[in-house]
Amino acid sequence: MRPVLFCVGLEARRLRRIMRSGRRITKADQETSQTRRRGFRMRSKKLQTMTITLIIIALCITCLSMFMYMISASSIKQEVRNAYNVSLLNTRERIENYFQNINQLTLQFETVPEAERLVQDKVDQTEMATLLKLMTRIHASIDYVDNIAVYNARTREMIATNGAMLVQYDQYEPVIAKFLQMNVSSAFVSMQVKEMPVSVFIRKLPVFSERQTVYMLYHINPALYDTFLGTNTYNKSGSYLIIDEYGQLLASRGVFEDAEVGRWVERINRDVEAAPADPNNRNTSSVFTADDTFVTYLPPSFNGWSYAFAISNKTFLHKAIFLRDVTLKISIALFLAAVVLSFISSHVLWRGWHRLKSWLDTNAAGFEARQGSARNEFDAYLSIVQSVVSQGKDWKRQSDEMLPELKGAIGLSFLENGARAPESLKKMKQYGIPFKENAFCCFCVELDLPQESDYSAWDVAALEYAVVSLMQEVIDEKGYGFAVNTWRSRAAAVISSDDPAAGALEETTRHITRTLHRFIEEHFPVTVSIGVSRIRSDVSHLNVCYSEAHEMLDRKLISGGNQIYEANVPDEEAEAIRFPLREMGSDIFYGIRTRDRELAYKALGPIFELKDKENVHYKWFQSHMVELAQSVYHQFYAYAKGLEVPEPKLDELLQISSLEAWAAWFKRDCIDRLISRLEEQHRTGLAAAAAKLEAHAREHIESDLQIESCCKQLGIPVSFAKQALKEEKGATFNELVLQLRIERAKLWFENEDCSVEEVARRLQYSNAQNFSRMFKKEVGVAPGQYRSAAKALKNG
Repeated sequence: MRPVLFCVGLEARRLRRIMRSGRRITKADQETSQTRRRGFRMRSKKLQTMTITLIIIALCITCLSMFMYMISASSIKQEVRNAYNVSLLNTRERIENYFQNINQLTLQFETVPEAERLVQDKVDQTEMATLLKLMTRIHASIDYVDNIAVYNARTREMIATNGAMLVQYDQYEPVIAKFLQMNVSSAFVSMQVKEMPVSVFIRKLPVFSERQTVYMLYHINPALYDTFLGTNTYNKSGSYLIIDEYGQLLASRGVFEDAEVGRWVERINRDVEAAPADPNNRNTSSVFTADDTFVTYLPPSFNGWSYAFAISNKTFLHKAIFLRDVTLKISIALFLAAVVLSFISSHVLWRGWHRLKSWLDTNAAGFEARQGSARNEFDAYLSIVQSVVSQGKDWKRQSDEMLPELKGAIGLSFLENGARAPESLKKMKQYGIPFKENAFCCFCVELDLPQESDYSAWDVAALEYAVVSLMQEVIDEKGYGFAVNTWRSRAAAVISSDDPAAGALEETTRHITRTLHRFIEEHFPVTVSIGVSRIRSDVSHLNVCYSEAHEMLDRKLISGGNQIYEANVPDEEAEAIRFPLREMGSDIFYGIRTRDRELAYKALGPIFELKDKENVHYKWFQSHMVELAQSVYHQFYAYAKGLEVPEPKLDELLQISSLEAWAAWFKRDCIDRLISRLEEQHRTGLAAAAAKLEAHAREHIESDLQIESCCKQLGIPVSFAKQALKEEKGATFNELVLQLRIERAKLWFENEDCSVEEVARRLQYSNAQNFSRMFKKEVGVAPGQYRSAAKALKNG
């Protein structure tokens, strides 16, 4: 605003100078002053727009840079965690195998008779020599063991593979004393003795006896940690740590100092105490960041040891940091480019503002805002925009109210027709209908209303809505699925799962249906019956599940209702053999409906799978085939209304006597027969649609013809109309219209005195040149030449 005020001040001083000069301020001076002030305001608006644009660009660039850095850093951290999780698991496994090997050798040692006599203090010198030889062999078989000793605490006698230990064994008495305080059968003791680090694995002998006076000691060389944790491999990246069951640091190898390592050990101990590890999940590492260092550690293992690795953020995030710096440089370059473009395009923006003003002035009649009632121009246009936004909110509210009904209609369509096309699942996702395609089943719920009931139609509708809402709520708590209201006081629902195994979904379905049944029985004024279908995994058979659940629900007509009828309950026939009768019927009818013979033939595959099965009786198979044939024909009658196709007679079906004969009958008398009738009907429909479109185009050839508007007026689907024109006329709609326009133009040139411009205008061409170019391309001569030739021929 300061530049504007400064310029306005200059203009005011200019007017005062005119007044002081004695000359009167004329109307032209006032108009000039107002024009300059409007120019100042316009430049101020451009400057404000440019400033706001730069600020927004700067914020977007900064956010983009930080977002990319955070995403890349998070991804790299996860990769580092996964990589070192495997490394830590490998280190833990190697160390545990090492001490497990020592344990096994110790158990073998104590089974030797001489060792048993040593525990009983009955060993002589010869037996002592035998034990020493055995200890020497054990020593030779284990790496990183400096000495193996057997110490009798009662007699204070010791034998060792290293003779020097016999002289200085009193140095290990503090180690043995610490081991006795632990009150365990074996332990790894690491401590300072006379300012020297000592690492000893101690095992009581015998292991499974309460009376222990003999201890077997393995003196471990510190080189063990160098081998397992590494000395040179990781010294440039990080450090490996081992923490014992008491929270003390056993070993550390890497680049970090002891003080830093100590702080990490304290943090790990606190985290382990605060959240004890799950015994079933000891192979997943935890992470934390301390002092710009990334630390990952495994929870305590079965012996209580923890394994950790620490690495500097700068070491493993150097790629992310490089990416961040590159992004910032690119952002700065874009910022500078935006500055230049803002200066160049600011006047273009204000042209757009003027165009917006012009549009609002032209179309503001339908809105409540009026410029006369506003304080200024901006308030007037803001009111108009607010009216537009308000209308948009009203439309959104109306669409939100319609969305549940639309979802219900779509869900019911999937239940009735299946979801065979890939677009079906996409449509479910588009409208937010929860469904998982790995495994699913359907159940139907019906109100148990007596024939003579006091409930009005409104009461029944309210109960149905409450039941559907309750079904959806219970399904949302336990899994994926949707519930819809169907017909005749019934509602249907689909339950699906990511897990392809049927057991988990079967248990979930049973829990949902029982919870629903129990809740309605306790809290509703009516009871319900529930029919449950089998579990399936092919989404194309969703309609089969729906039909099966309806049939299960029809059992209430016999049992009296208020029950749950499950199709998954096995019976003798199902145990003998499972024949996919419903699925076959659905697949065969889908192939017939889509006029795909190969798909329908493929659905007959389960018939041949019964061959050579001893537990299949032909009477059982024949009854299923008769039921399948009648079911397909009944579905066809419901789909192709108006087509007269005689239904096969029962006597004819009962005469078929083999699997091959049934397959041949279905191909010849069912699939081919019904598809041929549909193809005949389809061809007839295509011919009729093409004729209607051509007649309509001829009648309205002087209008702006579009295939969508023509199909809407004629009641023909657009896709069907395009197919009809392609197969019957061999042309698209635009090509047909072009042919008709050329014919009409020829007719006018031959019989009427029309100019080329008039013909072009009547045929909806933008100008005569386009019409002339198209006419010459189709006819071979220019329209003027054709008109002259036609007149000459007419005049003889």
